[in-house]
Amino acid sequence: MLVKSMNFKPKSFGIVVHEDMNTPIVATMDWPFPQLIKGSSVTLLCYEDSIKSVNESTWATTDISTYSIYQTGDLKNISAGGVWHFVDMGESWLLFNGECVVLNLASLRYMSTDPGNVVVMNDIVMKTGCLYKGRVILGGFDTGGFWNTDWDNFWAQYISSKIASDVTEHREISQSTIWYSSIGGGDLAFVFYPDYAAKGYIDPDTGDAHSYTKPLFLDYWRRGQSGFLKMPFQGRVLVAKELGDYCIIYGTDGIAAVKHYTQPTPTLGLIRLPLSGEIGIPDRGFVGGDIRQHIFVDTKGVLWSIDANLNIKKLGYEEFFSPMLSDELVITHNPDEDEYHICTDSVGYVLTNEGLGEINQRPTSVIHSGGELQCMSVFGGENASILTVDWIDFGIRAMKRIENIQVGASSLHNIQLSLERRYDMSEELYTSEYIALNKLGIATLMKTGVDFRINLKAVPKLNTSIDTMDVRWKLQDKRFVRGAYVSQTSSE
Repeated sequence: MLVKSMNFKPKSFGIVVHEDMNTPIVATMDWPFPQLIKGSSVTLLCYEDSIKSVNESTWATTDISTYSIYQTGDLKNISAGGVWHFVDMGESWLLFNGECVVLNLASLRYMSTDPGNVVVMNDIVMKTGCLYKGRVILGGFDTGGFWNTDWDNFWAQYISSKIASDVTEHREISQSTIWYSSIGGGDLAFVFYPDYAAKGYIDPDTGDAHSYTKPLFLDYWRRGQSGFLKMPFQGRVLVAKELGDYCIIYGTDGIAAVKHYTQPTPTLGLIRLPLSGEIGIPDRGFVGGDIRQHIFVDTKGVLWSIDANLNIKKLGYEEFFSPMLSDELVITHNPDEDEYHICTDSVGYVLTNEGLGEINQRPTSVIHSGGELQCMSVFGGENASILTVDWIDFGIRAMKRIENIQVGASSLHNIQLSLERRYDMSEELYTSEYIALNKLGIATLMKTGVDFRINLKAVPKLNTSIDTMDVRWKLQDKRFVRGAYVSQTSSE
């Protein structure tokens, strides 16, 4: 049984070295930034408080200026926040870092700003967003913070009108509520521009125009075409992410699923999951995956998976992840190998279908480009391949001498072996120096003890797989000998 693995990962055919992913852009890394994000029409390099466009042919980057969403032409800085979430709508896209929203609504020509401008909005705080079945889903609002000054002005006019007999007040939007657009996202700007939400895009001089007393968006909301949906938990929504036919909503104290329905009118419906109000996530980076599967770390450090059929499985590993709960954790997905990287700035792990391994490459983001994986990442710890096999006494509590250990590997180049030993579980631990394997993969040791632990190491890390370890040992304590005795070989 392995107790430590550095830069190895478990696969169905054995233990193999984790190969580093390529980092195509030289950048100053400040975890978890920058993130390399690829959409259908744009590739972005996102820092904590700035963004750049990326040319994937040369990997050259170009600064993107950002402007105020309401003061046309006025430059506005991006408020520093956490991990970026991305909504890809083709020419239009949105970025969320938990403190502000960066929007490029280039295809929505009704915006009051220059359609070519990338704008910043931070007076309506939202933690996350995603595209689901053609709808934009937004979530993680400040309770009491959704209705900004322009919205308050609208509600004051609407409620005071004679037509608004069905509305006496506008309720605050809770932190556990999501907003969803109509299919196609044509009403996305309603959230940011209550004037458009009320009047629409028809010339106000026409007789059919909507107004503050006949607002367009209420027609959408009453039909369920767009609107708000309360989640079955109290905590704040932190992540919205598409999964199969569903969108999973992750909050601080619960998770839930929403699903698109077409009858009697296109809308969203809530699906309660078995653990909806029992498990949540600590922060916005604690979820990763794609439309086939998500994994997430809950508030106790337990790792879970959820598949496209909403089957939730407890994977465990809390002994590794519970110390990371207060850190800026990021989960990225390698779709080629169906692996997940679960990393902070100080430690990183790779999760395969067979288990968990520690790695020293810690990606902030992973994309496909030209048929290959590309990432932005930091490196930390020793640039070595290390394996440690758990304590073993070969089934007998007696003095034994290990004569040699033979390692079966696809490549023996630069592999070294060290042996830890003790005479009793409570006694002093003795560790031998690392020695190189010979050309047959054998290390000759001649070390005596009761319990043994084997360490393998390659510096620098190698592209190899470890298949077997054969240990040749002899019993030294004759009290345990009954009849004829020969030397023995144990395989790991």
